[in-house]
Parts: sequence; structure tokens; C-alpha cells
Amino acid sequence: MSVDIERRLAELEQRVAQLERPSSPKPPATSTDSQTKLSPREFLLDRGPKSDNDRTLTAVYHIEMISGQEAANFDDIEAWYHAAKEAPPANRRDPPYQLVKKGYLREVGKREVGMNARNRWALTNLGIKRVESGFKDTK
Repeated sequence: MSVDIERRLAELEQRVAQLERPSSPKPPATSTDSQTKLSPREFLLDRGPKSDNDRTLTAVYHIEMISGQEAANFDDIEAWYHAAKEAPPANRRDPPYQLVKKGYLREVGKREVGMNARNRWALTNLGIKRVESGFKDTK
């Protein structure tokens, strides 16, 4: 009888070891899951910005909140316009600076001057609220 018990005990230990073995972990849920990773075009149509400033603010919001970058530069914003199939502003360098003056964006890092400047901008709480409210004044 002791041989039968030992065999049964070994089988049970194998089953427990299999059950305790970690399975493939599920990735943690993120806040962007609820937004289902909208493309730039879908996001632009969903938010409905009317002005160049609001479209640029929408671009920075999408780049940060949905794409996961910490900040955006001129090239990121221009690439976003291209992906959204939208014409960029005539003066692509103007809207970010206007949005900084209004408090919707803040400059990140050292400010550079000139055609090859690599300035970066990040959203402020005011900018986030403006995009999420459908571009109603939030001040």
C-alpha cells in the first residue's frame, strides 16, 4: 500500500506544480485602452477642432496621450498632420508658440532658435481640459 500512496503523492505533486506554474501574463490595462488607439485621422474627426491652433493642440494631445510620447516637436506634429491626411498650418512654427502663450502647452527642455530648432512641447492641464471639453474655453 505504501508504494501506491507514494505514486499517488508524486502524481499530485506534479499536478500542483503545473497549476502553480505562471501562465502568460496579460498586459496591464492602460487608460488608452478606453480610447481604443484611434488613428490620427479618426481622433481629429472625433474631436472636431476648427482652427490651426486647436488642430495643433489635438496633434500634441494625440502624440502624448495616445501614442505615449512625453513631448512633441515640429517634426512629430508635421508627421501627425500627414498621418491625419490634413494640411498643416501655412506657418507650422506659429501655433505651438501661440499655444504656449495661452497656457495650453509648455516648452520642454532648452529652447532653440532657427530653422533647425528642435524645440519640444508638452500639454498642460489646461490644454488637456481644452481638448477633452471639445475646445470650449476652460479658463
